[in-house]
Amino acid sequence: MNPKRWLRDRFSEYYEREGVSPPPRIWEREFGVGIEKKIDYRHLSFKDEKELNAYLKINTPLFISYSAAYYQYPGATPMESKKLIGADLIFDFDLGDITSDCDGKFPSPECLDLVKREVIKLIEDFLIPDFGFSRDEILVFFSGSKGYHVHIRSDIVQDLDQRARMELVDYVSGVMNPRYFIRVVGKSIRGPRPDQGGWHGKLARALINVLNSEDVLSARKKLGIGLSTCKKLMDRKEMVIDGIRRGIWDQAPVGKETWNAILSSLVTELGVKLDRNVTIDMARLIRLPTSLHGDSGLLVKEVRNLESFNPLEDTIVFGRKPYRISVNRTIEFYLGGEQKIEKGEQELPEYLAVYLVAKGEGVPVE
Repeated sequence: MNPKRWLRDRFSEYYEREGVSPPPRIWEREFGVGIEKKIDYRHLSFKDEKELNAYLKINTPLFISYSAAYYQYPGATPMESKKLIGADLIFDFDLGDITSDCDGKFPSPECLDLVKREVIKLIEDFLIPDFGFSRDEILVFFSGSKGYHVHIRSDIVQDLDQRARMELVDYVSGVMNPRYFIRVVGKSIRGPRPDQGGWHGKLARALINVLNSEDVLSARKKLGIGLSTCKKLMDRKEMVIDGIRRGIWDQAPVGKETWNAILSSLVTELGVKLDRNVTIDMARLIRLPTSLHGDSGLLVKEVRNLESFNPLEDTIVFGRKPYRISVNRTIEFYLGGEQKIEKGEQELPEYLAVYLVAKGEGVPVE
């Protein structure tokens, strides 16, 4: 049996049973769908929830995405004919942008937790304290595969142009020259204080935290400096910390260039790792929440509590109905628990069968 056809049959049954919830102002959104690719066709539009769900039941793409942008004519081509009205602010996080040490096809809970940490960093360290967004304005969705999307739909972001969005991404990801923070005044070195807002306070607090909580070897690694230089700082830790609290950064025998190197390392650590292009590109299509992801069969789901959310358990929508599948190789992975699936033909519960077929590791047997 054709794997994609079998997968679409399972998706169709799900959409017939559950349907999807439309994004706000659906009639002003462009949609894109895919079977062979994530987007084979775009420039689609739907007037309401009923029309969208009818399309999914009948056509059943493996992927469906919608525009962050609102348009006067969302189905028009070329792009300029759509007449842009405004756009949501979207931040996209993918495992591949954060580490190369994880299995991209079968990500573990621990690896996906690395992505979650970056989402929390964006919200708790930037969106709320620096930009002033409330928690009610911030929506988080698991992508259905190996990442998260953060949506802000507030009126205040609608008119941000591409340049403004680029500046936002630069800010949260730490694209800056650390030399900006250190200056020499006479014979004194001045730097940021922990009570300041924005990056000044973040850097000062992070440095104090390292000096307070790490041994010399650990601190050296986090600060990106040599062992002897780090020892000078740690030997005078109390004086250095007291100076930083007052914005005086010359309480140890290290110079401006050393401080610049330290701040450069801290910026890399504190900056958010994300896909810059998704935020900047106002014409980008993003995975539709409450739809299924064609590479996993998992739900694109809103996350209300990031700390307790487990993407490899909480997004399973298929049950335990048995299906006969020929598995390409013996595979160990996590989905609803630790799994070890042997190579060869066998019966598997639907949720595992869908997952393996979507991953290209299994073929349905008629």
